[in-house]
Amino acid sequence: MAFDMYIGSEHDSIDAQEEYILSMINGDEKEYPQLNKIHLNFYGDVVFSSAEASDLIFELLKLNALNIHLNTQFKLLILRLSSFFSIAVRTNQKVVCAGD
Repeated sequence: MAFDMYIGSEHDSIDAQEEYILSMINGDEKEYPQLNKIHLNFYGDVVFSSAEASDLIFELLKLNALNIHLNTQFKLLILRLSSFFSIAVRTNQKVVCAGD
């Protein structure tokens, strides 16, 4: 199962084996409100505005900074997701998401 994300014709997803990134926020809604929103809606549908996508980028970078000793796969996941959400910010589009 995957959490599919769309920005116009662009697509990316968070696969089941990558879902661990959401458990790393420990339900901390105050520090990671947008990542928590993904976590709560992983098997449902949700939409993020371009401003929320910008917040997601900062939350991902904060998560990366707090976990500097994790492996390369984690860092590549952070980079890939940040790059994807940056499309929404640069083009001022919504991110439409659908979970399995």
